[in-house]
Amino acid sequence: MKKFVYALFAFLSVGLVTQVQAQGIHPRVEVAGNFSTHIVNNSKGLSVKDYKMRSGFRVAGAVEFSLLGPLYFAPGLAFQQNGSKVNGHTATLNYLSVPVNLGLRAGLGNIVALSFEAGPSFSYGVSCESSFKDVLQNLENEGFRRFEAGVNASVALSLSSLYVRLGSDIGLTNIYKKKADAESLKNASFYIGVGLRF
Repeated sequence: MKKFVYALFAFLSVGLVTQVQAQGIHPRVEVAGNFSTHIVNNSKGLSVKDYKMRSGFRVAGAVEFSLLGPLYFAPGLAFQQNGSKVNGHTATLNYLSVPVNLGLRAGLGNIVALSFEAGPSFSYGVSCESSFKDVLQNLENEGFRRFEAGVNASVALSLSSLYVRLGSDIGLTNIYKKKADAESLKNASFYIGVGLRF
């Protein structure tokens, strides 16, 4: 899986860099620490508080297309580790995600800029590692939905081509497939990382 992620990241980087000279088009690549948990409701509709945050990583790329003034469109591709911890057990759910964002970028001088992005995201679960037997059984028996829709937002501070980004992804899809409708499990995470904008 790691080799696949690295190859995908390298391929995306090369493809994006070839567009650097195009006016109004800015490719970017970034790496981040991803901190995730699950939003859980039991059959009585009560939130389950025992799910704790776990740390993972996120690698992503996107292309910014200038629209009007400071407004831009930024579709992207990301690999990120979601999951949670409960009572000493850890579940890691790996996703490929396609965020489709609108952004607003404002210059704060000659080389400093602040940008904000938000929009929907569409994810596909590619693998899982867990010390929860029921989580593994759910995946093996197709008990989890692999496709997930969500929303994401982020803010970035740029210094020339280098930037720092803080963002969040919230899943809107109940990834339980076979459990009662009253039960739900949704992904939620925030991340902080660094990147290069070309």
